[in-house]
Amino acid sequence: MKKTAMVSVAVVSAIGILAGCEWQGGGSAEHFSDRYNWVNFSGVYRGVGSGLLVTDYTAIPGGNDVTNTTARVLVGTGDGVTDTFSGVAGRGNVVPGTFVAEAGSMYWLDDGSGNLVASGLGAINGSIVYQTGAWVIRGVVPPGVKIIIRYATTTDAGQTGPNRPGSGASGIRIYSFSLTQEGNKITIVDNNGSTYTGELGSVRTNTGVSRDTALDAAVPASGTQVTAQFNARGVSAAGKQVRMTGVLQGTVDVSDQGVVTLASKTMTGTWIEEKGRTGDINGSAN
Repeated sequence: MKKTAMVSVAVVSAIGILAGCEWQGGGSAEHFSDRYNWVNFSGVYRGVGSGLLVTDYTAIPGGNDVTNTTARVLVGTGDGVTDTFSGVAGRGNVVPGTFVAEAGSMYWLDDGSGNLVASGLGAINGSIVYQTGAWVIRGVVPPGVKIIIRYATTTDAGQTGPNRPGSGASGIRIYSFSLTQEGNKITIVDNNGSTYTGELGSVRTNTGVSRDTALDAAVPASGTQVTAQFNARGVSAAGKQVRMTGVLQGTVDVSDQGVVTLASKTMTGTWIEEKGRTGDINGSAN
């Protein structure tokens, strides 16, 4: 049976558009507004250099225990018939939460526990053995579509547990956030499977004139810088109540057809645990 997995993309219409001034969202956690649907910060955010996404204040982002990073490796091409693909990622010691397989619009995301989840379907359609690098994905890939894997490796695999240096979270290590935005609402799922919900507090651009109604809508220019404040709350895999606050940023790219997407997306902020640790959040969804 053919399985497809659609990754969340930042494709939206230019509605309620663009702000050289600040747009304020609702203050209530229950308030929903579609005013921000013209822009989309959805994506999988990973730590700088494929290191830890949440670090303590003494750690240099991207300078944790990850010493080898494989950016992109072509591992096969779809034929419209084959539904299982496998291989070995490097020499093993793959960092949990960093392995991704992609084939066009199909994605298999590492949940940090050895499962590869088809993005958009929420179903486990593959696996990764971190120690050996052996991986397998399932799903029919259209003819001619290239299959690419991305992952990070570490030479520090002998150190395990909650007290490894650099972590800004108690009892767990966070390498990635899968963020979904709908209007002013956001949902974040970390590589350990924990979910955090929140909202955008404001969205602003560095150029342009505010447009608040559909009749006045205008397509923002490519290169426009967009900054959004965000906050989110949830319970981590360590059982800690967590509050996050910070900034999402991206650069507008407009196609010839006027379709707006965001490139070079980044997330920076602060991770605060109740009676636990406080750390830095530094990631990108490039």
